Amino acid sequence: RPAVLAELGSCYVRSGNLLKGVRCFRQAIEAEPRFASGHLQLAQASFDLGDLVTAADEARAALRLKPDSKAARELLEKIEGKTAGQ
Repeated sequence: RPAVLAELGSCYVRSGNLLKGVRCFRQAIEAEPRFASGHLQLAQASFDLGDLVTAADEARAALRLKPDSKAARELLEKIEGKTAGQ
């Protein structure tokens, strides 16, 4: 079920509906808290919405679950670059 919710969220994001995508990603990780991909997708969608706090928290969660995630590490670096000096 989490993978299906995440795929639905991805469809929403691709169609430009980030908020519905975020809801699906949240449901996916509520159903399976150790779903690293769901955390990463929520991080990216949150970043795209400008919610850098959630984006950073979720990117860190993805890295805790999957320490070799290059995508999560790169996203976290992008977030930290935006928040430096704030």
